Amino acid sequence: MLLSGKIDQQKLAQIDDQVVKLANDLLREKLKLRRDRLAALTPEQIERIADWRAEKAFRSKMHKGTEGKCAICTCQAKREINYSHFPGLA
Repeated sequence: MLLSGKIDQQKLAQIDDQVVKLANDLLREKLKLRRDRLAALTPEQIERIADWRAEKAFRSKMHKGTEGKCAICTCQAKREINYSHFPGLA
């Protein structure tokens, strides 16, 4: 196809379909593996993982987009923590 200088749209469509099918199969297997791994954990282990992931998500949220903004929301407050978001601490 490349040597002849012609683009075979049908062949490209087949390749695209094949890529989509293989990506779908790969994702399905990846999710199955993840489910199987979680099924092997005890409830205490699952709770520890959930706590760790929640803490990680919170830290990530606190550090994203804080350039010149409040660390809690998107208001235009100073970079320090805006205590108005915490009624008990204000």
